[in-house]
Amino acid sequence: MSSLVVVVFVTWALLAALGQIPAVGARIGGRRSLGLVPNFMFFTSRIVGHELELVVREELPAGGHGPWRVVETARPRGPLWFLWHPERRHAKAYLDLALQLTGLRLQGRRAEAPSDPAYAVLRQRAAEYVPAGAGFQFAVRARDVLAAEAAPQLLFVSENCRG
Repeated sequence: MSSLVVVVFVTWALLAALGQIPAVGARIGGRRSLGLVPNFMFFTSRIVGHELELVVREELPAGGHGPWRVVETARPRGPLWFLWHPERRHAKAYLDLALQLTGLRLQGRRAEAPSDPAYAVLRQRAAEYVPAGAGFQFAVRARDVLAAEAAPQLLFVSENCRG
């Protein structure tokens, strides 16, 4: 009897884990009519499936802009990172600022963005990646972590700035 309980539990746990993979979850989804196989995506926002990046591009002397380059918001992990890494909050802070700017755009308040403190902090960080005095733009873009071949989507693009 106890081995039957173990088999049922292991099967359920395996289905629950596999159900989080989009391709497999779609097949299992039709069999969730009783709600016995949980879908943990219900508890997360859509942004979890996307990675936000701060990117910058320089204004070219001939006009136009160069390609987008990623701005690093966190230092690489060290060997003792799992024990003590107080800098890990920096990347989260930049993420929060990026979400704030994206929220202004989604609310139709994009014109307020340049006066927002989040805009100033992200602009200052992006300016570190361009030569002094050069014109540039920075943006917040989302990359789909589940579909790596999908093109990143720009969520917020700044106006032209000077470094």
